[in-house]
Amino acid sequence: AVPVSSGTGASVDMPRLVACDDRNIVIEAVKRAEDSRHIVVRLYECHNSRGSALLSLALPAKRAWLADLNEAKKGELDLVDGAIPFKYKPFEILTFLIEV
Repeated sequence: AVPVSSGTGASVDMPRLVACDDRNIVIEAVKRAEDSRHIVVRLYECHNSRGSALLSLALPAKRAWLADLNEAKKGELDLVDGAIPFKYKPFEILTFLIEV
């Protein structure tokens, strides 16, 4: 063992990989899709409320789809500056397939 003195290091602000602007939404999973190179984001509403939110990513989305829990596409979503606006219902689970 050799003692090492501490250094100052570098501090860098990194963007969040995935973020939501609504406190009622919990991002449960972020992973690669089972059968494509898309990113899967699974989230849910946790406070028995309804509303709308904006899901943003570190890399802007090119296309996005609402999907079922088996990652089958249900419909294409509109994007706003690379982010995904969406509406939610109480305790709803939502799955998005995202192409970046």
